[in-house]
Amino acid sequence: MKKSFKIIAVSAAALTFAGCASSGASSSDIADLKVAVEEARAAAVQADQNAQAAYELASQNAEKINRAFRTSQLK
Repeated sequence: MKKSFKIIAVSAAALTFAGCASSGASSSDIADLKVAVEEARAAAVQADQNAQAAYELASQNAEKINRAFRTSQLK
């Protein structure tokens, strides 16, 4: 999750600096950079969602294992 925020922050910084340095860059370069930043942001969001889903699944599995262990200890 922190990694995705870092990617978004770096992408935003790159976009900001590209806008500030636009005197040497063409508008197509800036448009390409914006597209790349959006793709990076989308990838970061998807990675974050995948990580959250994996965490939820791991938590559910841990609870199932704990219940099975407690049940076996009571027998």
